Amino acid sequence: MQSNLSLEDVNIRKTKNTKSNQLAFGVMSSFFKRYTQFLLAMEVAILSELILQVSKNLDIDPLFITTFDRLGRNAKKYRKLITNIKSVHIYIKLVKVKVMKIVDIQEIQYLYNNLKLAEKREKKVLNITANENIISETASKFNNTIWSNRYHLGTLNDYENCEFSVSKAGLVFRGLPEIYDLEKKAQQAAQYMFHAKQVETRYLSGVHAVITNLAILMNPGDLVLSIDPNDGGHFASKNLIKYLGGISQFLPFDRLKQEIDISKLKKQILSKKPKIILFDHGATLFPLNLAAIRDVCGDEIVIIYDASHILGLISGDAFPNPISLGCNIVQGNTHKTFPGPHKALTYWINEELNTLREGLDHAFVSSQNTHQSISLYISLLEMYFFSRQYASRTLTNAQILAKKLTQCGLDVVSFNKGFTQSNMILLRLPSSKIAIKVCSLLQKHNISTNSRVIFDIPVLRLGVQEITRRGMGEIEIELIAKIIKLMIDQVQENNDSILPKISNQISDLMNLFQKVEYSFDNLFSKGNINDYTKSIAI
Repeated sequence: MQSNLSLEDVNIRKTKNTKSNQLAFGVMSSFFKRYTQFLLAMEVAILSELILQVSKNLDIDPLFITTFDRLGRNAKKYRKLITNIKSVHIYIKLVKVKVMKIVDIQEIQYLYNNLKLAEKREKKVLNITANENIISETASKFNNTIWSNRYHLGTLNDYENCEFSVSKAGLVFRGLPEIYDLEKKAQQAAQYMFHAKQVETRYLSGVHAVITNLAILMNPGDLVLSIDPNDGGHFASKNLIKYLGGISQFLPFDRLKQEIDISKLKKQILSKKPKIILFDHGATLFPLNLAAIRDVCGDEIVIIYDASHILGLISGDAFPNPISLGCNIVQGNTHKTFPGPHKALTYWINEELNTLREGLDHAFVSSQNTHQSISLYISLLEMYFFSRQYASRTLTNAQILAKKLTQCGLDVVSFNKGFTQSNMILLRLPSSKIAIKVCSLLQKHNISTNSRVIFDIPVLRLGVQEITRRGMGEIEIELIAKIIKLMIDQVQENNDSILPKISNQISDLMNLFQKVEYSFDNLFSKGNINDYTKSIAI
């Protein structure tokens, strides 16, 4: 048998670890002498040359391991010897780990410096994505804290009247009473804003909330209806339902009306009754006809509304609250229109759904990431004070951006209800190829957005929540619209002469808007955070 391995391809690096080298050489030489009679001539020659080179340079290359893999496979017919061959193979892998140079301290310094430069550059990025936001300095202060390495277990009921210790599921652990005090106020603020009896904030992310809630409420074989990704639904929902043992079907969505087709939904439910309906909309431009959907579903079907994109608007009463329109559960991540950390929350009214909390206790969460939880609690309290102004301004800015883009001659996707009633607008482009090119060009020049195909339309999906929280208004939005127009023209006309000017304009704009509005930053920068927190009465 002829080997495909070329000696010219073997690259063996130098090393100073001579003891490991000599030991490896001895083992390989012994292996070679003992099993020469069982190897074909070509493979013997290759192995001899490898051992010779290793004896001189002795840094074991991954290609050498590949050779042993091949020898091992060819020696399978010698059943008594295969165990020994594998043993040598494993040992060489161990030696390889010891002697191969992965990284040196200069490279570590280089990588670290790159991160610091990227962090500095990120402050100059104009973020008009629909799926991100900026967190306040106050809420982010505790992300770099000793508490990031400490467990935050249980719920408020578990550590009521806590001083030093808390007991949960037979485990006694050190309590964090100062954090519990903050959590209690944040819970009260969330219940008030979302008009909910129960609010659960231990979820680690939006997807974690979906997995947890579905797993607790559904059984294998249950039918779950969700929104088709082509209609703006989340790409992962179908597979999540499948992996949890359920059956996935898509809801009938009327694209022109931007709502669920009630007549088709009736027929779908009559055909097979679903256990759960999950509204997982990633293009939430308008409120859905939830009350009519509840009438069709009756009381038995559980309706979950994922409000990730509009949670901050709901908190400021600027978008209809699904819980008051017949939904059993509202869930959502807390880093889109809600300007908090990458976590999630769920709220509900019916006490029968307290099984969600029990499920989290028993299976789906241990520590809830203490530093991120503190950040979320502060963000909830900020929104208690500022959500109405923030949400109202966000809706206004979305309308302004749609208007300015239209005035620039661009095609903002419109429906029977208009452009949008949320933070998000869709900017139509001639093709997916052009949409990707425009999106990439914007990102290259520090304008962050994303492109995708929604409703079979190639679009830029734009959101104004972050620029709103930075304090931008009509003047700045008009400039942004003109820049987007120039970028689109550049892609279509292949003219890059304007690009340096655009980069400078973005840098100058972002220098003017580094502060985070609708937050505690101005207040707490004066050093009275503790006194102010104690004075909050909800």
